[in-house]
Amino acid sequence: MKDQFYIVDADVLITAKNRYYAFDLCPGFWESLIYHHQEGRIYSIIPVRTEVFAGR
Repeated sequence: MKDQFYIVDADVLITAKNRYYAFDLCPGFWESLIYHHQEGRIYSIIPVRTEVFAGR
């Protein structure tokens, strides 16, 4: 079976932060995203990074 990876858009990150997985409420969710990104399973694109860092 070929390794799977996922592309995450800005809405996934922003909605998670605002509604379900606030940084202080559920740090494990964010740690998991970082871990899976480092393992090459989760990716995003530069415009998403720009949007998230702009705080929109």
